[in-house]
Order: sequence, then structure tokens, then C-alpha cells
Amino acid sequence: MTIMIPIFLFVAGRCRRFMRNASIQVKRTTASINPEFESCLSGIKTAKAFANEAAELNKFNAANHKYGIFMCILSAAVIAVGGALVMREELNLIDLITFSLYVTTFITPIRRLSVIL
Repeated sequence: MTIMIPIFLFVAGRCRRFMRNASIQVKRTTASINPEFESCLSGIKTAKAFANEAAELNKFNAANHKYGIFMCILSAAVIAVGGALVMREELNLIDLITFSLYVTTFITPIRRLSVIL
């Protein structure tokens, strides 16, 4: 009975080595297929985008419009909510001004970047 344990360990080790080699081979095959597949998908998406340029441009303009509205409303919302909190004495005026300047400082580079693009 004790002689079976070394034999079992030998067989298990050999099978493990065989399975590891098979796993490595499957991973290599998959790795060679994935870039080709991704390239094909990218090509299809690019072709569809060029064929559908007007629709993509409309989507971009709609998203850009929503973004512009958000940027304009953000400062007004900070002042409105901050003003309400100042009136309820939950926020002091200096903190409201500081936060308003913080939001303006955050938004200004984004606006410059969007004008450049």
C-alpha cells in the first residue's frame, strides 16, 4: 500500500507537466488569434464610422452641447446652493467664494482645451 503513494505522485506529476504544456500551447494559440480578431473589429468600427460620418458627427455635437450646458450651469448651481446655505447659516460667505473660485479654476482649463479641439 505504501508503494502506491510514490507511484501515484509520479503519475500525477507527469500528468501535471503534460497539462501545463497543453495549457501553454492553448494560451499561445489564443494570443496569436486575439490581435487579429481585435484588428478586424477595429477595422469594422472604423469603416462603419467613416460610412456613418454624419450620424457620428451629430452624436458628437449633441454630447458637446450637453457638456457646454453642464459647464455653464455648474457655476450657477454652486452660487445658488451656496447662497441658500449662507442664508440658512450652514455655510459662511468666505467658504462660498472659495468654493466658487475652486470650481472656476477647475473649469477654465477644460474650456480652453475644448476651444482648442
